[in-house]
Amino acid sequence: MKIVLIFLLCFSLAGCAGLGAKEDFCGRSTQGVCYKDSDCKVGGCFEQLCRSRFDTTLHVVCDGRDCYNAKAYGFNCKCIDNKCQWKK
Repeated sequence: MKIVLIFLLCFSLAGCAGLGAKEDFCGRSTQGVCYKDSDCKVGGCFEQLCRSRFDTTLHVVCDGRDCYNAKAYGFNCKCIDNKCQWKK
């Protein structure tokens, strides 16, 4: 019984696979055209997408992963070399 409780506690708190290891940021960028930072917008169901305000069609998967949290990973959606992309 104790072993089962320890396993369940470990699994629920840390995932046991990496004992709380954080996966890499997994947000996406459309690489859409931009001329300044304000041309770039964050979008998607979980704000995982860095896109251009000029983008017309967007397709995203709404799966709600922790690695989409740009703020937690220190990323911002910026205009770099005239393309919208995540920047740390």
